[in-house]
Amino acid sequence: MKSVALWALLPVVLYVLLPALPVYAQDEVHPCWTMEYLDILKKQDPSLDGKMRWQEEVLQSTLRDQRSAAQNSLRKTTAVITIPVVVHIVYNTPAQNIPDQRVYDQIAITNRDFAGLNPHSMYMFPHSLKADMEIQYCLAQKAPDGSPTTGIERVYTTKTMFTGDSIKYTRLLGTDAWDPTIYMNIWVCNTSGVCWGRFPGTGVTDAYGVVMHHGYFGYIDSTLNMGSGGVTTHELGHCLDLRHTWGDDGTACTGSDMAADTPNEAGYTSGYHTGLLTDVCSPVSPGIMYMNFMDYTSDRVLANFTPDQKARAQACFASPSGPLLPLLASTACSAPSSCEVPTSLKAGSLTRTKATVSWTAMVNSIGYNVRYRKVGTTTWSSTSSPTNSKQLTGLIKNTFYEFQVQNICSSTSAYSPSKTFQTPKTGPAKENSINETEPPEVFTLFPNPTADYTNLFYTLTETGLVSIHVFNSAGADVDYIAPTHLQDAGTYTFQYNVSHLPAGMYFIRITAGPNSSTRLLTIRR
Repeated sequence: MKSVALWALLPVVLYVLLPALPVYAQDEVHPCWTMEYLDILKKQDPSLDGKMRWQEEVLQSTLRDQRSAAQNSLRKTTAVITIPVVVHIVYNTPAQNIPDQRVYDQIAITNRDFAGLNPHSMYMFPHSLKADMEIQYCLAQKAPDGSPTTGIERVYTTKTMFTGDSIKYTRLLGTDAWDPTIYMNIWVCNTSGVCWGRFPGTGVTDAYGVVMHHGYFGYIDSTLNMGSGGVTTHELGHCLDLRHTWGDDGTACTGSDMAADTPNEAGYTSGYHTGLLTDVCSPVSPGIMYMNFMDYTSDRVLANFTPDQKARAQACFASPSGPLLPLLASTACSAPSSCEVPTSLKAGSLTRTKATVSWTAMVNSIGYNVRYRKVGTTTWSSTSSPTNSKQLTGLIKNTFYEFQVQNICSSTSAYSPSKTFQTPKTGPAKENSINETEPPEVFTLFPNPTADYTNLFYTLTETGLVSIHVFNSAGADVDYIAPTHLQDAGTYTFQYNVSHLPAGMYFIRITAGPNSSTRLLTIRR
């Protein structure tokens, strides 16, 4: 008899003690709860559907640019994208406190799957449909405050089971996310037997990431349908905007997963299969692609992501508007230096003339340098702070600013990437929320004139329908930056590529509800 590590026997013990849990059954229904979770989010936020439609339009525009222009700056992000991961293990019982080895196994399994190296057969499909996603994952070596980490956080909780987003907040007896622009957060805990990922189109917020039931995370037992780590690969696919292969339309054959190289499918496929499998949507060979990671089949047959799925995932990182673009700048896969760059910059308590900026308190710090300037100018104003916040004064109302922070240790770090904010147009000079002010009558373009791109900055103080159109000097509508979509209150930045337009003068008009503003844009080459 082969020797078996004690932790590997854990699923067997739990299967005996807790037979009602679906997680260890041989023919269980797939535990993915992503679409049900999305439905809950949409009920909580009626504007979410519009925001996701807008994000899908941006993604499709990126894909069109990638297909039509080989040299377009949107086409390629990097040879291999490496995403830092933090695994938050939130446990109430010893069984839920899974060992480090399960985490290491899962990272290795997911990296194999994303590299197109899963050994399972494609059967009737060509091997060319088993794509290398050029996306990998590493356990973070650097915590948000610049201290060393293993990328595994363990938190004891008195809560016996989590539902929805409660796992993602310390105040709700879970644990807070690490900055989602720097890390991919994975929470491993006791759910009601389900797992889910959050689409980036819902917003890369502190709730973005994957929630895994502890019984599905890592390698458990290869004879189990869901015992070899495939569920985590599936949920991470959702976090990269990949959809279920059957398009979540029941059995209607009318849905779409937005990937042209995955055959139409009449509902999900579960269980273990080999060879040709057809249904009413794909009744002839090669049939349905049941071995795709975004179907519900057994881990024992899952084999591939397709090239179109790869293009969709990669577009999430594309400049200028990919929702996961900030992750490309993360250095959390590297061991920390003695003086790390400050992270998680924020601006708040905004008035017409003041703003309080803050950031994560860094280890080894003896103070910070802060510099700020109006967006579009070249001269910085500088100040310092002994703590991780600073009030900026003497600002101009209704103006966009950017600021950066430098850590002072035994040496000094580089300055952080810029964070932008806008001062209110109206209201008293005392501290005041930006969302209590009126919207600006104009928006800002920079650079202007330009040869290749310009940045649009605008603020909304309430949710509303927004459209942005481009007109030539004769008044003809020549392009749209954004079709009509719903946006929440907030400050927005959008980089518009103008390389397809001839040199000349153009007008960019933004319409929000009954109000509109127009700015002149000059293109020079």
